[in-house]
Amino acid sequence: MSVGPTAVGMFHALCAPYSLGCLSAYAQVHEGGRLKEHFDFHPITPAFHEHARRGVDALTGDGVFLFSSYVWNHAANIAVARHVKERLPRSLVVFGGPEVPRSAAPLREFFAKNPSVDLAVRGEGELAFAEVLAAIADSSGAPGGLLERDYSKVAGVTFRVGRAS
Repeated sequence: MSVGPTAVGMFHALCAPYSLGCLSAYAQVHEGGRLKEHFDFHPITPAFHEHARRGVDALTGDGVFLFSSYVWNHAANIAVARHVKERLPRSLVVFGGPEVPRSAAPLREFFAKNPSVDLAVRGEGELAFAEVLAAIADSSGAPGGLLERDYSKVAGVTFRVGRAS
């Protein structure tokens, strides 16, 4: 998702979500493309805030939702992530980008302030995102949902533990 506020308070995409496209492209070729056997990678296109919400409403199952958060779109991303959690509470909401803190104390505050965020990428996201997907794929036969997977071996991420309901 890459949505953002306008000067008149509406939400819309301010630019093509280049960073999310790079993350998706990297994940699709990671380890010879093996993740494509486990995941449907949908096109990432700019969307109005309302369109993003309707897109979430149209889904019938849990998924991995990736948000690249910058100062200009962070509030909109949080609003859409909140809607994801209301509609599909067992989905995994992943945040990355400059608005995600890198150190422990600010990360605790970030998670406390944003209960809809399940996992935060603290730096460059290509490898971390691919490894998050690999952790899901490698444990696909394990009981529990996306929130109960073990992400502890993925470098550069911080995640909530025991969120599944």
